[in-house]
Amino acid sequence: MADLFVPDDVTVRRICQYKGKDNKSILKVSECIALDTNGAQNNENTLIIFSAMPGPTDRRPWEKLNRWYEVAIISSEVDTLLEQNKSLELGDEAGWTVENLADIDAAATFFLPACQMLKQMDGIGCRNENGVPFAQFQEFAQTQRPVQPIMHETFW
Repeated sequence: MADLFVPDDVTVRRICQYKGKDNKSILKVSECIALDTNGAQNNENTLIIFSAMPGPTDRRPWEKLNRWYEVAIISSEVDTLLEQNKSLELGDEAGWTVENLADIDAAATFFLPACQMLKQMDGIGCRNENGVPFAQFQEFAQTQRPVQPIMHETFW
């Protein structure tokens, strides 16, 4: 069994939640830390001990990103409705409907806070370079082989 399932990566998430002024939306910010794993078996091959430690601080982000952030906007009212989905069996259907989502104005609890955040967002990450100085990013780009474009067939 140990030969089939060996953790390759461990990610630790530190999650903070902030309630919106309307008490309907929740901003969920996750700090994600990727840990490197090492494992060892005992002599009888019955126990595997793993350690997960932060990787080297000088590792370049394109080799493996050590830390990143994820952001989500959640509706507390929609979450309450979706709780029904946890207990569904195969073939069952939840009791909520699209009309229920419209009745609680679910779209507004997602889109209005997102638009407000966009108005206040700064330029960090706008070039999708993960905070890497441009000189290092350019050095990486020059060491990689050019990627041939993939031709996609258009269906509509």
